[in-house]
Amino acid sequence: MRLLNVATWNIYNGLPYGFSLVSDLKRINKIIDNIETEDLEVLALQELNNLSVLNCLKNRLEDKYNFFYFKKDLLLPNIFLFVFLFLSYYLVRDVVLLCLMFLFVNFILRNSTIYNFLMEDIKSGLVILVNKRINLDNYKLEYETFNSQKGDYLNLVAKRGYLKLKIKLNEKSSLIIYNTHLNSTNKECESRKDQIKELYNDTKKNEKSDKIIILGDFNTYEYYKEIDILKTDFQDALENSDLKSWDLNNPFTNTLLSSKDNKLKKQGRIDYIFFKNLKKESSNVIFNSSNNICSDHYGIKSTFKLKKLK
Repeated sequence: MRLLNVATWNIYNGLPYGFSLVSDLKRINKIIDNIETEDLEVLALQELNNLSVLNCLKNRLEDKYNFFYFKKDLLLPNIFLFVFLFLSYYLVRDVVLLCLMFLFVNFILRNSTIYNFLMEDIKSGLVILVNKRINLDNYKLEYETFNSQKGDYLNLVAKRGYLKLKIKLNEKSSLIIYNTHLNSTNKECESRKDQIKELYNDTKKNEKSDKIIILGDFNTYEYYKEIDILKTDFQDALENSDLKSWDLNNPFTNTLLSSKDNKLKKQGRIDYIFFKNLKKESSNVIFNSSNNICSDHYGIKSTFKLKKLK
């Protein structure tokens, strides 16, 4: 029997932070500092859209963690970029100015938040880190796009989905990790409810003995009851807890939360860890040190008992 430390964290990819890799480098290094303070077996990250940002994490964390994600097919966005530059040349007819525009698009906008939404490098911005002490000789990685994409205008350029990592523990059982990021709206959302159903239905495809953990930013509150379908089979690691994954003390979310009604302020959590066929030891909020806050979300960490990882 050994302990399995699992966490989820939306690292934030919004303006003004994230406008460019250069301007955002200090915050990115803070993100890495935070991750290094925790001894985790599994960490699910959301809003890690850009390969340049991912490479910053890899440079410091790859000795300890394996990184799992899917690159996005950029053929269509690049065709749009080519057409844009071609039309620009037709209108401008100035090679020097066109070269400057090319440099602007590829070096300035390349690491911007706007670019990340239009030409997202990593599907849904979802990445799973797995500690190298876990045996990964037998694993399977999948990515699924949700059929339901209504209710969030950002889905027009960057569709929502989930990442699924299946790690074989033994002949009878696997550890299955889901990482997801659902529709972002400040009200109840039927499409988001449908996304949760799609995710739940996929978990039914697994073996009954599999140990399953669902991690991510659900962009919904318990108050809306959209997650209730998951609760039929899974436990919420922070259920009946007063712990919050964001609050008014966080400068990234202070203004946002101040505008919400009191019921939603009290919820204080849109990030979740759901689990099945595991025994939870503890759960807590991490990455919330007042002098090292670097995202509009804090992380959530849960510790489980697991008989065998190797």
